[in-house]
Amino acid sequence: MEYVWLVLIILFSQCLEVILGFGGTFFALILAQVLGLSGHNIWILIPLNIAINIYLLTLDRKSLNIAPVLKKIFPGLIFGFLLASSFGHYIPPRYLKIFSGIMLLFLIMMQTLTWLKNKEVHFQKTLAGLHTFTSGVAYACIGAGGPFISLYLNKLLQNKNATRGNLAFIWLVTNLMVVIQKREMIAQISLNAFEILGLVIALILSGRLGQSFHKRMEEENYIHYSHLILFITGLSLMVF
Repeated sequence: MEYVWLVLIILFSQCLEVILGFGGTFFALILAQVLGLSGHNIWILIPLNIAINIYLLTLDRKSLNIAPVLKKIFPGLIFGFLLASSFGHYIPPRYLKIFSGIMLLFLIMMQTLTWLKNKEVHFQKTLAGLHTFTSGVAYACIGAGGPFISLYLNKLLQNKNATRGNLAFIWLVTNLMVVIQKREMIAQISLNAFEILGLVIALILSGRLGQSFHKRMEEENYIHYSHLILFITGLSLMVF
């Protein structure tokens, strides 16, 4: 039964990733915790998420704008990741998750306020670094810092294909960082060839379904749904 839940988790989380460009890793980990999945097999989601992001890069390759992403996002992201990797083990994981949830809700609130006041430049200068740094910390400590980057790119790009494509590039890089950090856990995955094949089929199905929903979604609805999922993400971090 645990394997069936794992298949359903992969199907749902990766479909959400294809629709919005984020959530694949975070919601997979949350659902695994809620359903009580044990062992190291849940870490199969990292290589599967790498595969789905390569797929998204091919879909949105014409909307990629890598240079600004490298310049504005990766310095803070990598600094936060390295800092938390060095010192995060001194803080209980539960407190780190609560901190991440509070920070995400705070950044959503601040972004909403800047929209209301039309202070886009002020937002980018004062909060961009906080988004990226906190994302790096969350990636190192809980394996999922994407919501912070998603929130920032939604504001910066305001185009669903550009946002999703650039997010896919970021997730590809950060997932490779997580593979290096969690390599011992990933090496202990005990799925056989047929079980892995079942997960790959679920991944392909999630890609097709997610892309179908993404193509039908209006630009304004994409922003609204993204912020709704991000708000749920912040609450989930604080509760689970």
